[in-house]
Amino acid sequence: KYPQNIEYEMLAVKLKNLNEVALNSSFFNSLREDYGGVDFDKWFKKKALQNEQAYVFEDSAGLKGFLYLKCECEDENYSDITPVFAPKKRLKVGTFKIERTGFRLGERFLKIIFDNARKYNVDEIYVTLFEYKRDEVKQLKAIMEQWGFVKHGYKSNGEAVLVKTLEQYNESYTPKFNYPLTKVTAKQYFLPIYPQYHTDMFPDKILRNENMHLYEENKAHRYAIEKIYLTGAYRIQAKSGDLVLIYRTGDRYPKRYSSVVTGIAIVGDIIYTSNVDECITLCKNRSIFSEEEIRRLYPKYPTIIKLLDYVSFNNKVILNELYDVGIIAKDFGPRPFESLTKEQYEIVKKLGMEE
Repeated sequence: KYPQNIEYEMLAVKLKNLNEVALNSSFFNSLREDYGGVDFDKWFKKKALQNEQAYVFEDSAGLKGFLYLKCECEDENYSDITPVFAPKKRLKVGTFKIERTGFRLGERFLKIIFDNARKYNVDEIYVTLFEYKRDEVKQLKAIMEQWGFVKHGYKSNGEAVLVKTLEQYNESYTPKFNYPLTKVTAKQYFLPIYPQYHTDMFPDKILRNENMHLYEENKAHRYAIEKIYLTGAYRIQAKSGDLVLIYRTGDRYPKRYSSVVTGIAIVGDIIYTSNVDECITLCKNRSIFSEEEIRRLYPKYPTIIKLLDYVSFNNKVILNELYDVGIIAKDFGPRPFESLTKEQYEIVKKLGMEE
C-alpha cells in the first residue's frame, strides 16, 4: 500500500475524494470524447467507490483543473505501450486536464506531480495523451516537454506516451529540464528574503503564525514553480543548478527567533539585463512586482535570478539554531549568497525536514 498523496494547505488546487467531484460537469466532456464516453464514467465511478482521490482546481465558474495520479510497481503490465516499458517503479499521470486560467495553473499541477514522485521515490513519471486532438492538450504537452518529459512511443489506442526520468541528473540539460533532480556538483548558499515578499513568492513556505487569507488571490507568480528574484549584484557566486536555502528575515525582535530558513530553491538562469523593458518581459507573470514597481526598482536591481521552488521545510529552522550549530556567527544573519559547506547544508536540511 502506497502512502497518501500530499495535501497542500496553500493555493486553490486541493486533494479531494472523487465522490466529492461533480462527474456531470461539462469539464469532463472532452475526456468522455477521448475515452469512450460511458467507459470514462464507469472508470470514474469505480475509483470513487474505492475512495480514490484527485487534485482539483475550481473557481466560481466550476471545475478548471483535474489530476489523478497512480503509483505503479515493477510488475505492471505495459503490453499496450510500444516500445514496451522496462520494469521500473513509476508514477502514472492517469487523468490530467486543465483549462486556461491565465495564472500558471499548469506549473502548479506539475509541482504536485513532481512532489508526489519524490515522495514515492519512483524512477519515472509518465503520461499518455492524444497529442494533436485539441489545443489544450497541445499546450499541456508543450509545458510538460519544457519540464523534461520526452516522447517514448505510443499506446495501442494511438495516444503518445511521454516519460520523465528521475534516475540521474543530465548535465547537458537545464535545471528546469532536470527538475526535481538536483546536480551532484551543486554548491549551496543562503538567500535572504524580506518578510513582506517571502510568502507572496513562496506560498508553500508560509509560517504557522501567518495569515493564509492574505494569499488567497490567484496570482500567476504564486502558482509558478519558476520564481523571479531581483538583485543589484553584478557578480553572483552561485551558478545555474546550485541550491539556495530560503531565509525569511525576521519581522520582530529578537531576530534570532523570528528569522527562519523555510526551504530550498534551485538556481535556474542568472540574467544581467541590459534595460528595463528586457527585465519587465522576463518578469512577466513570475515576479511579485508589478510593471510599475519594476520600473522604479530597476536602476538599483537590474539582475534577474530565476529560482525553482524545490522543498518547503516541515520545521522552519530559526536563526538561533544556526548559531547553536555554528553555521552563522553569533549576532549576525546570513548575507545574500553566503556559501555553506555541503555538510552545513545537510545539517540545516535535516533540521528542516524532520517530521
